[in-house]
Amino acid sequence: MSEVTKTKKTISVLVIEDEDTQIQTMQDAFDDFNNESMEYTINADMKKNLNDSLVSLISNDYDVAIVDLNLDQTVVDEARLGGIQIIDIIVKKLRVPVIVRTGYPGKFDTSNPSFHSPFVKVYSKDAQVEEIIKNIIDWYSTGITTTLGTKGTLQNYLNILFWEQISHNINEWNSHGSSHEEHEKPLMRYTLNVLQNLLEIDSTTGGFENFHPAEVYIKPPIRQDLFFGDILKAADDKYFIILTPSCEMAQKKYQKILLAEIISHDSVAGFADAKSKYSTNLSKSKKDSLAKWLRNGHADSIGYHFLPPYSDFPGGFVDFQSVFSINPQEEEFNHIYEKIATVSGQFAKDISSRFTLYYARQGQPNLNSDLIIDTMITELSLQK
Repeated sequence: MSEVTKTKKTISVLVIEDEDTQIQTMQDAFDDFNNESMEYTINADMKKNLNDSLVSLISNDYDVAIVDLNLDQTVVDEARLGGIQIIDIIVKKLRVPVIVRTGYPGKFDTSNPSFHSPFVKVYSKDAQVEEIIKNIIDWYSTGITTTLGTKGTLQNYLNILFWEQISHNINEWNSHGSSHEEHEKPLMRYTLNVLQNLLEIDSTTGGFENFHPAEVYIKPPIRQDLFFGDILKAADDKYFIILTPSCEMAQKKYQKILLAEIISHDSVAGFADAKSKYSTNLSKSKKDSLAKWLRNGHADSIGYHFLPPYSDFPGGFVDFQSVFSINPQEEEFNHIYEKIATVSGQFAKDISSRFTLYYARQGQPNLNSDLIIDTMITELSLQK
């Protein structure tokens, strides 16, 4: 009985190159890869000049563009190099990662800040095409192009928003008589709110989606001013999070801000114990016990809040028991603390709620349970 053939994923690549020998070299490498790979097929669209390339970029959807800098070998002015013009258009107008493949790496304008991106990689024409293919696969496997590309999932959601949401409520937006400029940001906020609701629901089951750990953070941070949920790195490599209420931060009513230390995961004994037990016994019960710590649902985690690692931030537990206030206006503050990230909205709200709950707990004196139980038993015996 033959095995069911797995459908290979197609990666669309625009190759902008005017030398026939280089085109053939890349096509041969793509063909070899397609024959060997069980998971991917690279579909290369070859273009030789600036105009044809621009038409293709407008009319097609690509996962990656491979660009030769000097499309016209007679051009010596760096600013007029066809490849530079195309890269500039892609970076400013489109969402397509770029591989610059050129015989003159030194001619690439690295002074342009738009080109300083992990999504713009420069290779010499002497480099192996297999190395470039590996880079393409690494980019594609993140899901960036199929999610954020011009015809990706996000674009589909925006179409739903436009035709099924805003179109039915357009009169409401017109009724308040605001100007075009006054409508822009409210519409963008509305768009984000609708997208948030769409993306929280599993389209297949109708249940709530599980969030990726990377969604916990906005890194690098967008706001310049300090705000609730900002993660600060101290000069001694310790980490802290701002817990001053958002309303005070937004209205700048504070003189000092409240910081809580983010301690390492393994410094919390209960978590370290649960992780150790699961590593030696991969049972469901041990995994569930460890997962409770990650979801901030363990009975012993009430004084802490779990933050996952991300990029160069190692993560840790927000320690609600290790808090202090500090004046951010003092000169040494900026010498000691650097804002490296912000906890995103929904996750920041949960931290606020748990922090408030931790300090709002109000217990009662211990009751004499023995006396109560004895009384209950006595009453039961008298009823017999």
